[in-house]
Amino acid sequence: MQDMAKASSKQIAELIRPSGMYNVKAERLQKLARILMDQHNGKVPQSRDELLKLPGIGEYAADVVLAWAFNRDVIMIDTNVYRILKRVGLMKEEKVTRGLLEKIIPRGYRKRFNLIFIEFGGLVCKPIKLLCYECVLREICQYAKDHSS
Repeated sequence: MQDMAKASSKQIAELIRPSGMYNVKAERLQKLARILMDQHNGKVPQSRDELLKLPGIGEYAADVVLAWAFNRDVIMIDTNVYRILKRVGLMKEEKVTRGLLEKIIPRGYRKRFNLIFIEFGGLVCKPIKLLCYECVLREICQYAKDHSS
């Protein structure tokens, strides 16, 4: 953390170049590293509430940190999860998604669930050019029923 806080945004940008928009991200990472050094003794907070107070950290990023850095069994909800749940008709309002998923996804499977949805949302149930004809959920998917010819 200290190294990142001391590094120039140019040095950070070079390290994260493959991620795209690396200059903007580098500045944000540098700012975040400095905040963590100054306000958290160089440690990443382990509570969702504290993570959400950090600049640039939204709900999904906070949950990813908790799941992968601290091995917490949390629901991670990204655009893939919202899109897929809407299409199959399991979700009408985004604000109730977390509660719904906490009820239906057993503990111990929540990280795996998110990885499956990321892959499924990137390969089959894409935002555009989706592959409903290949989808294992097409029989229960309201979107596929409404858009099949």
